Amino acid sequence: DGTRLVMTDLFNTRVLIWNSLPPAGQAPDLVLGQSNFTTNEPGIGRNQLNWPVSASTDGTRLAVTDANNDRVLIWTEFPTTNAEPADIVLEGGSNAEPSKSNIKWPWGVWTDGNRLAVSSTESSSVLIWDTFPTHDGQPADLLRMGSGDIGTPRQRTSDGNSLIVGDHNATAAGGNEPGTFFWTSFPAVDDQPYDFFVVDPLGEQ
Repeated sequence: DGTRLVMTDLFNTRVLIWNSLPPAGQAPDLVLGQSNFTTNEPGIGRNQLNWPVSASTDGTRLAVTDANNDRVLIWTEFPTTNAEPADIVLEGGSNAEPSKSNIKWPWGVWTDGNRLAVSSTESSSVLIWDTFPTHDGQPADLLRMGSGDIGTPRQRTSDGNSLIVGDHNATAAGGNEPGTFFWTSFPAVDDQPYDFFVVDPLGEQ
């Protein structure tokens, strides 16, 4: 966020936080998902994680994808203590059917503090909250499936005006390959068509 550094450390089942940008070798200030910097214990509590893949913050709110727990954890105020429990838990759905209430193996997350976008990788969809969630299990406002071309969406990013989604198994180019979907304006309706798709890496056959 220009001040802090947040890093997901998925194989150690934790999120590491530096309260200011660190020089090389500086230990982190906080750890989420573990009670200290030496344990590696996955769990399902609000203060625990299991394979956290991605994090995003606007400097106040923090969102983390907790992939193996099929949920997104949200801290509405930036954490200040180790293993601080999340304020909001977004989860739901027992199968991989795309749904505004179904989060399956979430991978990438993005927020600007007003909106939230999450990739629900196993359900081949992207979920978008037009206003930042305020309670557990709140369904998304928009469901994006890339006109059926999204396969296993991974990371995403935005400048607040456009949306970019990386996909490991997209079918937009007629095959089944890694690529990137681009919406030049931030989606405003369900399954708004993407503007273009680029196969990654460029030029590789």
